[in-house]
Amino acid sequence: WNSGNKSITWKFNVEEAGLYKLALRSVQNANSGMPSSRRIEIDGQIPFEEMAEYTFEYDPKWQTNTISNGKEPYLFYLDKGEHLLTMTVVNGDITDIIHNVNKANTMLSNCYQNIVMVPGQSPDVNYDYELDKSIPALIDDLQDIIDVLNGCIKKLQKITNKTATIENSIRQAITTLEGYRDDPDAIPTGLTDFTSTLTNMGEWLSTLKTQFLFVDYITFAKPEKELANPKQTFIDLIV
Repeated sequence: WNSGNKSITWKFNVEEAGLYKLALRSVQNANSGMPSSRRIEIDGQIPFEEMAEYTFEYDPKWQTNTISNGKEPYLFYLDKGEHLLTMTVVNGDITDIIHNVNKANTMLSNCYQNIVMVPGQSPDVNYDYELDKSIPALIDDLQDIIDVLNGCIKKLQKITNKTATIENSIRQAITTLEGYRDDPDAIPTGLTDFTSTLTNMGEWLSTLKTQFLFVDYITFAKPEKELANPKQTFIDLIV
């Protein structure tokens, strides 16, 4: 229940019609720093716009998460009787980052293909291939990739509540590409860096598309009811 539009539906019963708040005893601690998003439906319908892409922030501790706007809980009107709660994995604010990582991946792959056409995949380390002259667009191509990756970092910083592990990985890739942009003569001996970065981009995409959320139990409660938020125990940490 962490990717690919996967859904879980729970059946529950309401004894009295009225407004209710929704809370989950949950933890979102799998992808360090990254949020997870869910589409929340009741009886097959999105009750209001904010439930189309609701974000659960990264936090390593189990806690009672009341669905809210950050200040006040959202309230759901429920008739007496049986209902269905459905939560579906969605990419949410990460969608643009996924698109840009895909874009950078394609750009870097094309750049790599243009490079190996000159020295081949096993270049002579003692030969000066003058790649910046053989491939006039090389420096601009590397800069374009760097710009796209820097854009990914800016978007990540807007949606994460701490520095995500993936952000550090992207920064390392940027540093590598900046080195080759500034010294293209070093590229022939560093072709493995390009293939490694392409591999890493594939891993970034997998990480971005994986939206973990672990749920212990779900509560619908009257707006005025105080909900317990028990401290995480040692057993919680090891289970």
